[in-house]
Amino acid sequence: MQSIIISGGYPDDRQTKISQYLNLWGINSFDCIVLKPGDEQLSIGIGEVKNMIRSLNRTPQFSQFSVALIRNADLLTTEAQNALLKTLEEPPPHARIIIECGSTDALLSTIRSRCFDVALPKLSRNSPLTEIDNLTELISGSTGKKLTLAESAAAKQGNVPDFIANLTITLHAILLGQQGIGDYPKTETDINLSSGKIRKILENIIRTNRYLEANINPKTALDSVFI
Repeated sequence: MQSIIISGGYPDDRQTKISQYLNLWGINSFDCIVLKPGDEQLSIGIGEVKNMIRSLNRTPQFSQFSVALIRNADLLTTEAQNALLKTLEEPPPHARIIIECGSTDALLSTIRSRCFDVALPKLSRNSPLTEIDNLTELISGSTGKKLTLAESAAAKQGNVPDFIANLTITLHAILLGQQGIGDYPKTETDINLSSGKIRKILENIIRTNRYLEANINPKTALDSVFI
């Protein structure tokens, strides 16, 4: 079991599972190579994957294994995924690979077939996001309307980070569904949502997650998604 996909649940759930594996393998942080989208990036390209593979091929310094941790792997381009295949098929003996994503829908079947799948419980379809009468207004409405809807949904969800995680997964699913991947969009409204506006919100979420990690006020963080 050298390659693992951890998917589903909330980001905190996936992080808990990642930490369990890193602790099980006794991994020093120096020997963990983390690949994730850069600032304002909506994809992970082939060049970044090749750099990661070169680092993974080096002998670990303080641990039994070197670990490549690919975060938000659903943002890997097709070319990047293809570049990863050979390493997944024939990983170095000292290497372990953890692939983390909210959903595996965007991963190639050849990627999934080469990994042990750790699928966490999926988010409830009765989430506050699906209870919003008009998702279009959350994406395309006036700033005031978007903030009102978002604050209401976050309150029902229980906290801002969980709402943002749910929103991220749903918007990614809609984008994929518009391309014929996965089981979204559910309605004609979803199909007609502006992909450009969805991508803009996802860009804002990348920045907002950094604010939350820095313990910024959750209300301020939520506002930064929609302003």
